[in-house]
Amino acid sequence: MFDWYARAQVCYVYLHDVSKHECPDAPGSAFRRSEWFTRGWTLQELLAPDSVVFLSRTWTVLGTKASLARVLEETAGIDADVLTFRKKLSDVSVARRMSWAAGRRTTRVEDEAYALMGIFSVNMPTIYGEGRRAFQRLQEEIIRQSSDQSIFAWGEVVSFSAVPLSTPTTLPFRHHDPDSYLLAPSPAAFANSADIVPVTMDIAAQTASAICRGSKLHNVQTFLRHPLSRRGISQLQAPEFTVTSHGIRCRLLVIEDRRGASPFSAAVLACQHVCRDTGARTGIGLILHRSGPSGDTTSQAATQYHTGLPHQINADNRQTHQRQRLLILNLEVHDRRLTAKWRKVYLAQQPAGSHDRLLTRGVRTIPLRFLFPAWLLVELEKRGFRAQHSGPEPGAGSGSIGLRTPVLYTRWHMRSVAFANAATGEAFVIQLGRCEDALWATVAFTPASSCWDRDGDGDGSDGYGEEAYPLEVHQYTAPDECERHHISCWPDGSKTFGDGDRSVRLTFSRRQQVPDDLYVVDVQLTGRVYRGIRRVGRVFHPAQYNVEHTPTLDLTGIVD
Repeated sequence: MFDWYARAQVCYVYLHDVSKHECPDAPGSAFRRSEWFTRGWTLQELLAPDSVVFLSRTWTVLGTKASLARVLEETAGIDADVLTFRKKLSDVSVARRMSWAAGRRTTRVEDEAYALMGIFSVNMPTIYGEGRRAFQRLQEEIIRQSSDQSIFAWGEVVSFSAVPLSTPTTLPFRHHDPDSYLLAPSPAAFANSADIVPVTMDIAAQTASAICRGSKLHNVQTFLRHPLSRRGISQLQAPEFTVTSHGIRCRLLVIEDRRGASPFSAAVLACQHVCRDTGARTGIGLILHRSGPSGDTTSQAATQYHTGLPHQINADNRQTHQRQRLLILNLEVHDRRLTAKWRKVYLAQQPAGSHDRLLTRGVRTIPLRFLFPAWLLVELEKRGFRAQHSGPEPGAGSGSIGLRTPVLYTRWHMRSVAFANAATGEAFVIQLGRCEDALWATVAFTPASSCWDRDGDGDGSDGYGEEAYPLEVHQYTAPDECERHHISCWPDGSKTFGDGDRSVRLTFSRRQQVPDDLYVVDVQLTGRVYRGIRRVGRVFHPAQYNVEHTPTLDLTGIVD
């Protein structure tokens, strides 16, 4: 697509949200706020063509890419020299090009990567359905073709003194966080990386030499060259990156504690941060965290590293959304306890599929929510049983069904979901609860009048779809009452309640897709009475639903 746009004589951009009377130069103009600048695929439409003509919603010409270059630079963050081809796109750092896409969105998550292939001159198969794995593949292709290490310079930045490079520490470290890997999870990670530029390795080595001043290996030439070969010629060292099944194998210049007491070290990246106001340049390092025990130098060749500091270590106690993974290498700072060496290390890659699924995490959380799928509610309603609730959620409006507010629970608590058949008067109640870290469930068969909605309108829901039903809270006097109903003790996660006339079989399964901290509920009705109930006619079935934005029955309250 990028080449196709590049070969076009002119590209017309129709802005449906900009009027013909709009002045694009005006601060806060509709042109600057146009939706077109937030879409992922339009980035290449802006960069590739020689001529781009912007049109208002009435097809009036607002200007061209050349005439509006400065406005576009302020709006999209793209250099005016790049837009007017006075500067080659390939001369712009990888990090800066990624930052142009940081605030853009695409309908399909894979297009975050596919829309950038032409901008980085890479080709790779398009596999819709792979999720964010596509962006990881894009970065791997860039690494194979480019030596620009700014691709690793994303995330939060901390000062040199904030990292315990020479201090032993045993803080816990969550390796499964998306920002603990070498490659970025999405273009959004590069939002603050527009001012990162690549430099030569000898400049980066000079920074490492200054920091390690006083150590035996502080000479720049020591960092840059191998010992003399058989022919008496020293060979230039250079970083290398190779994608393997154990992670990305890298040969990097690493600043570390000489004794190996600290699990943290810093890889010197061949890039710098340039201050926009003063033009001052500072070196950039990548914080590494060794997965093995501190002081273990016997297996360093196979040791895997993750990136960044644990969230417990935070410069100035700041709360950040991203892991602090970049280090400012200040020439004025030096520590004789540190040394710099070329090391071949393995930097962890995010496991395939873990961008979109949490199954690959080392430790899965205990489910504390129950999800009633939309298809299940429809199937039960075909049998005449409609889910009801006994009252609105505290803090919600009257008649509210969705569980949208946090609730504080005591040690033993219960929530109920009632299903009532208005035609026959039959009803049953599924009781779900949490006893410390164990989840339990049981079924009670009650008259319909006790679980029908109090308003008397016979309609306990505001629509179809996956819903959570906030009902009464029951207090147990002892945990023994619920132990026999613990879901973890059920064979295959299933158990049947009732008798030969009325039986309900409950089955609970772990959800594999995000979020995975919940049980998916399955309900099967058996017994003479339930089998005799006539099925109703057509029932609306929701075409699609989104669990992320749909309330579920939550038991994540604090346990005393």
